[in-house]
Order: sequence, then C-alpha cells, then structure tokens
Amino acid sequence: LWLNLVTDGAPALALSTEKGDPDIMDQPPRAPKEPIINRHMLWGVVTQTIAISAVTLIAFWVGLHHNGDSVLSNLEFAETMAFVTLSTSELIRAFTARSERYPVLKLGVFSNKWMNLAVLASLVMVLLVVYVPFLNPIFKTKPLGWEQWQLILPLLLIPSIVAEVVKWLTNRSPRAFNREISEAVQGAWTVRLQSILVNTRSIPFIAFEAVMVFAGFQFLHPAVARCFCED
Repeated sequence: LWLNLVTDGAPALALSTEKGDPDIMDQPPRAPKEPIINRHMLWGVVTQTIAISAVTLIAFWVGLHHNGDSVLSNLEFAETMAFVTLSTSELIRAFTARSERYPVLKLGVFSNKWMNLAVLASLVMVLLVVYVPFLNPIFKTKPLGWEQWQLILPLLLIPSIVAEVVKWLTNRSPRAFNREISEAVQGAWTVRLQSILVNTRSIPFIAFEAVMVFAGFQFLHPAVARCFCED
C-alpha cells in the first residue's frame, strides 16, 4: 500500500505533466489494431520486472547476513533494505520513464520540475519511515547506516541503466529488434517442445525439478519462506 500510494503515486501524476518527445508530431500514428501494450512496452515491463526484482532480492539477502547474525534475527533489517531498495529504485526509474524513445540525458534529467518535486517528496516519506523512531514499529523497519547505503546505492541505479539500454536497443531498429526477438523466442520454444516430445519422461522430470527448487529454497532461506507464507 505504501509503495502504491507514496512511491508510485506522486511520480505517476508528475508524468502527466511531461511535454512529450521533441519530435512527437513527426512520429507516424500507431496502427489501429496495435495493442496498448505493444512489443516495445512489453519488453520494457519484462526487463524492469527482472531488474527491480533482482536488486530487491540482493538487498534482502545482504540484510539477512548482516553482521554474521542469525537469519531470523536480521529479518526486519533485511526487509528494511529490500523496502528502501525497491522504493528508491522506482523513484529513480521514474526519470527514465518520461520517454520511451529518448534517453533521459537528452531530455534533461531535472527538466521536469514537477517530477523533481514528486520524487523528492516521495524520497522524504521513505526516509521518514526508516529513520523516525515511532514509525519503526508501525512499519517494522530499522534504521540503516552508511555501510548499508554503500551497498544499496549501486543497486538503485541498475533498473534505470537497464531501462536506458533497452530503450536504446529497441529504438535502434525496432523492426529488426522485434524480428530477432521473435525468432529467438520461437526457436527456444521449438527446441523445448522437441525435447519434451522425444523424451516422454520430461514432464515428470520438470515437476521433480520444481519441487526440488522449492524445497531447497525453504531449506536454505527459512526467513524468506516465512515472508512469503505470512498472511
């Protein structure tokens, strides 16, 4: 709820004040049958999901092993690191979301004053949750030191860097990029389907692998399993 209302709410409203791409009137109209979530947007969603999830889980794992203490004793500390990483990386990511075609450096990082104010206000709210003592027990957070911020800061930039790289790749040659991706995905599924048809025992093996992965996940990280299993 905090992420949806505070972290995403203000920057999303600020995006509505964006002027648009410099050559927006020169761009051809979208095809009438093109879906709202086209391939360009879909690849952005997929890559951002992977990037933000990865940095959040890395921060959580680092927090679990803080000071060499037991995993359960560091659970709230790890949740705080994951919360700060997820919230702040999304705030930085908002600057790159201002355009699907132009890099943020060309638009001007701080050229939208409403975005600047929205991100600043949201960041202050996140820091209040972490550092105001009477809010810690409400949100189950713990204050982070400079040592933790040194680990978090590089992680915060990864989703934005990924977004800019994907933006450059997809706009470099949209048709060629979409064709290459389609062929790669189609080829991967063809190989997988052939392996299943050739080996009739593949389906039980796949189920067995899934069970083993889940069992290993619970065994190695009981605190993580606890987080997912709580109401």
